[in-house]
Amino acid sequence: MKLFCSNRFLLSLIAILSVAFISGCGRKQIREDAPIAQTGLTNPVQIGQQYIQKTFDPANKTQLYNLFTQESQALLSFTEFSQRIDELSKLVDTRNAFISVIPINAFLFSNDKMVVYYLMLYEKDLAGVYSVAELYFVQDMGVWKIELQQDDGAVSALPVIRQGDIVQLNRKELQFINDDIDNRITQFARQFQQPQQPVVPVVQEPEVIQEESAAEKTARIVKKEMIIGKTYYDVGDYDRAVISFERVIGLQPDYPEAQLYLKKTLSAIQQKEEEIKAQQEAAEKAKEKPVVAPVKEQPKPEPLPVEKSVEDTLFDQFFASGKKSYDDGDYRKAIVHFQKAVNIKPDDLAARQFIEKCEKAIQVAPSR
Repeated sequence: MKLFCSNRFLLSLIAILSVAFISGCGRKQIREDAPIAQTGLTNPVQIGQQYIQKTFDPANKTQLYNLFTQESQALLSFTEFSQRIDELSKLVDTRNAFISVIPINAFLFSNDKMVVYYLMLYEKDLAGVYSVAELYFVQDMGVWKIELQQDDGAVSALPVIRQGDIVQLNRKELQFINDDIDNRITQFARQFQQPQQPVVPVVQEPEVIQEESAAEKTARIVKKEMIIGKTYYDVGDYDRAVISFERVIGLQPDYPEAQLYLKKTLSAIQQKEEEIKAQQEAAEKAKEKPVVAPVKEQPKPEPLPVEKSVEDTLFDQFFASGKKSYDDGDYRKAIVHFQKAVNIKPDDLAARQFIEKCEKAIQVAPSR
């Protein structure tokens, strides 16, 4: 993976981009009572990540097809889907290439519908491409499933909204990607929040409508905003989460759960700002490092360091953060970091053991 690891600037950008949203694939689930068939997953973010990762393997056709809603299966038959998977597997060499799928943003339309965006990285023989995929999810009979979209009559099993050469994936390109996704989400929000036109019933007698009481309306809004706020918190979109929690507190100032989540969200924002500031200070210090005069004596050749892949680098970062939180006694925060590490390397025994230790520690004494 020389292309990734020789470019430390690219590594840091991808790490910053993924840290906020991999948390959406952690222990906290979106609608935990809504399982997904044949995968054991309940979080739509995780479902889409698994779907994209397995799309390149023909052996998963049936399992992947069952992730679609009935309406999506009506738009795309299993035969057509199988043909596209076969064609894709011929183009993508999964055995000799590096493939990574990272969730980067999401928008919750309602309790049972959302859209998630993923960054896909494909690298082979010092060359590669990146793509940004857009997947819609709805609850079908209490189960989260993928809802395919029609574009001019065509249906794509893996809708890509942006792609390019991986060498172009610098800070500027990542900003373009984020801006593009933010614009799409803003359009979705405006469309979803537009009031429906009143429908005049064609009846002789006026229909008696029971008006919603002020208390019922407040309770409904509080419940909705808490769901939205916690979803944004789980996927790392802290700014949007703050807006939802502040709305709840504005309606019910003594609502304890909203106060707790608002405090946690503001703390996460502050921590993120401190991390960015520390990275900037480290970069400035590196520029000011004095140049050491060359030694006349010929140094002995040292073995070349083993370069790490993007996944290894992110795993090490999350594991180290989890270990630090564990040593500090912040077991809930440690679980979040270790779960991020497990999402990257599901077979890592050490990270899973630390999660079990944290859960036992929480049962004995409350975490901070």
